Amino acid sequence: MNKELLQKIINADRICKQANVHYQEAVKLEQQDMEQQTSTKKSAKIKGIIAGVATWFVIGSIGNVLVSLLGNIAIFVMMVNSISQFGGLALGIILGYSIYKKGQGEFKAESAKRQKAIEKEKAAAQQIFDNNVNDLAFLPVDYWYPLATEYLVKVVQTDRANTLAEALSMFDEQLHR
Repeated sequence: MNKELLQKIINADRICKQANVHYQEAVKLEQQDMEQQTSTKKSAKIKGIIAGVATWFVIGSIGNVLVSLLGNIAIFVMMVNSISQFGGLALGIILGYSIYKKGQGEFKAESAKRQKAIEKEKAAAQQIFDNNVNDLAFLPVDYWYPLATEYLVKVVQTDRANTLAEALSMFDEQLHR
């Protein structure tokens, strides 16, 4: 067993796992952000529609009440009813749209916070790699992730590979099966 190589790979494995914790957190936050975006859009649309329809109904009802109070004046009654229905519809659309846009604005503010957290996690992972680049220099960058380093540790520990080239070759072979 090549103990020097094994120690280097074990150290690389430790470094890659530390960085991976931050990358996994970033992925989790990205998934939460996408789910929140979908949920917020639906919620904002539903709130906007409900507010719009409610406004239309209330203002239309006010028009109906006025019609019943002014029942004798036929042309005036028809005008009041039409204006209240149209006004209610217009106000409903405006109110519904403004509630929808407010929901979108709230989502964007929350999303910006989540994006900062995502970038912070990715930067932390990159910082781990940057701080340990000398300890990882022996290993090609394409293998700087836990699945690869764990496999390399295993094949060197069990004496199935005595050199890094042999271990990498075995990993590539295993990966492409």
